[in-house]
Formats: sequence, C-alpha cells, structure tokens
Amino acid sequence: MNNEKTLIKDIFKKYFSPVLNGFDLRIEDNSYIYTRIEKESIQQIEFIISISKNDGEIVYMKIYPRINVYFRNINETAKLIFRKCMSGFYWENIVDSSTYSIPVERLDKKHIGNKNSRIMDINDCSKEALRLQALIRKKAIPFLNKIKTVDDFIACGENETLMYKDRYAVFLITAYMLKSKKSEAMRLAEKYFKNDYDISRYNAFVEYAGC
Repeated sequence: MNNEKTLIKDIFKKYFSPVLNGFDLRIEDNSYIYTRIEKESIQQIEFIISISKNDGEIVYMKIYPRINVYFRNINETAKLIFRKCMSGFYWENIVDSSTYSIPVERLDKKHIGNKNSRIMDINDCSKEALRLQALIRKKAIPFLNKIKTVDDFIACGENETLMYKDRYAVFLITAYMLKSKKSEAMRLAEKYFKNDYDISRYNAFVEYAGC
C-alpha cells in the first residue's frame, strides 16, 4: 500500500500540481485537496480517490474530482436565517458545507449524465491523467476564476445544469438577501420552497426578509 501511495503522490506531482499553481495542497487518507483563498471565498479542487486491484496485480485508481467553493458571508447568513428550523442533521450539514460543490466533469457538456469519475491504471495512467489535466486547465480553473465573489455566484447561480434544488437554492436566495435584492430572493424562495413539503424553509426566508 505504501508503494501505491507513493505512485499516486508522484502522479499528482507530475500531472495536477503544475496546473494548480497558486493552490495549497493538503493530502488526506483518500483525497488530495487543492485550496486557494480569495477575498470573499475559499476555493477547492478536491480529488477523492479509491483504489482497487485486478487479480491482485494491476492496481486501478478511481478519481472523483470535485469543485468546492465556500462563501463565508453566504454560509454565515444562511445559518442565521435557518436558526429556527435547523433541528435536523440534514440542514445543519447543508449550511456548514461548501456553498457551491459540483463534479468537475459537469463543466464539460460531453460528460454530463455520465459517471463523474476517471479510472486509471496506476502504472500506466498518462493518457487518462492528461485528459483530466486538460479538463482542470481548460474548464475548472476558468470556472473558478469567474466565481470568486458573491456577485459572481449570483451571476451563474441559476444555471440549472449546475444547481441542485435544495442545496444551491438556499445559498442563492441567501446571496440575493445579502445584496439587498429582496424581490429576486423571494421569487426563488417561492419557486423552490413555497409549495414544498417542508414550508419552514420558505417561512424562514419570509421572516428574514421582513415580508
């Protein structure tokens, strides 16, 4: 296993660290996390890794690359809005985690709907590693460069291919609230939560907005 970990470390050093210059690397048990801190956000490209063996000889590495963006003001305000209805683990988890989190593969229209992972032979991975490197360089980094601020998040937030209902609607509505765009915030709150099974989310926004 130590040899496998060394090989993986070498793969990241060769293929991914050079294109993620300016990001700090943290290595955990099964993930490589590249992070950079902007004025309004913390941005990450996280590679979650799983290893499997074929007949105990060929070692395969499956990589799940994700983009995570944490906007401090949005998350803190979301906690304030939901202070009365955050009794469940589910909602506590949402507002404590990344504001924006998507598989890197979703940035490439060719991969939407497919599995959000890459499988590589750990001893012969150059072809797949270069493909993923290109996706990081051409899609992921430019995307992160365009979503550094709360205003950036609002500008791209209603792109339905990148936003899931519960999680991102909460943060996008909160972002509108922060920018004093009450009408836009309540439009989305009605769209996503007014007729939802749990009306407490809609009511929380109404109370915060003073409607």
